[in-house]
Amino acid sequence: MGGRCDAACHATHVPFTELAASSRTRRWLLAGTALCAVAVMSAALVVALTWPGRDEVPLELGLPPEVDGNQVTVTYVSHPTDTDPQAEVEETDESVTITVTVDVGCSGSCTAEGKTGQVTVTLDEPLGSRQVKDGSDD
Repeated sequence: MGGRCDAACHATHVPFTELAASSRTRRWLLAGTALCAVAVMSAALVVALTWPGRDEVPLELGLPPEVDGNQVTVTYVSHPTDTDPQAEVEETDESVTITVTVDVGCSGSCTAEGKTGQVTVTLDEPLGSRQVKDGSDD
């Protein structure tokens, strides 16, 4: 062909002006995609750094625990928006330490009001004369 292009050649090639526009369009699309990715990652980082997460809450030790064999039910105090209470237990011969955690529902400025809830744990041995301790005090 030697630099010459006939009608069939023109039909199969994209003119330079369209290639340039196509190249510009691709660059804008890539730049837009990259900008969106940075925005999404930034938002995810902000949420991860500001999400309250889980926190220990105190037991209401003024109320005696309810005991039924190896089952002990204790009352805890948390914020009204806290959810998903879970308890961990450490047992010794002298005491049973119960730590209650919740998903914190309040971030930023929260009211000082509280609510009580109950959680039941199963001990390896009956409570007997062992003392129930609040794990959030540790």
